[in-house]
Amino acid sequence: MEAVVFDPGLPYAASPAAAGLFKEAWAGKKLKPFYRDALTVLDQLYGIRHVELAHADGLPESFLWVPPTAILEPAPVRQTVTAVGDGWLETCEGRREGYIYIAAGVWCGQLVPGLNLHGRAGTSLVFAGERPGQIRAISHGRQAIAFVRDPGCTYFSRWHGGTGI
Repeated sequence: MEAVVFDPGLPYAASPAAAGLFKEAWAGKKLKPFYRDALTVLDQLYGIRHVELAHADGLPESFLWVPPTAILEPAPVRQTVTAVGDGWLETCEGRREGYIYIAAGVWCGQLVPGLNLHGRAGTSLVFAGERPGQIRAISHGRQAIAFVRDPGCTYFSRWHGGTGI
C-alpha cells in the first residue's frame, strides 16, 4: 500500500510540536481492541519507546511514546486539500482518488462540516541538555511535562485541556 500525505505546512501546526505520548487508558473501553492492534503495527514500523515522568510528589507515571519526527512524512505534498468525498480529494492541482484519511486538526471542519473539533491551547519548547522526566499539574485540566525526546535536548510542553499529551 502506498500513502500520499498532503500537508500545506500551516503555521502553528500541532503535529511537529506534539510530545508523542500515549497510554492505553486514553483509548477508552470501546477502542481498546483497536488500540492493541495499532500498538503492534506502530511498534513494528517505528519502535515504541517508554518514558517515565515524575510527579511533584515523586511518584512515577509511565507513558508509551513515538517521536513525531519518526512518524511524520518527511516530504509531504505541500498543497491545501480543498474538498474531500467518498474515495477522492481535491487540491488546486486536481483530483486524487483512493482511500482518504483526514487528520483530526481543527481545520478539517472546513472539509467535513459539522465535525465540531475544537483546538487546545498549549506551548512546546526544546532546550539544550538532558533533564529528568517530569509531569506537573498546573491547575484542573492543565499540566506541564518535560522529558528527553531527542538526544541532547529536553522537550517541554504546557498542555491546556483534555487528557492527551
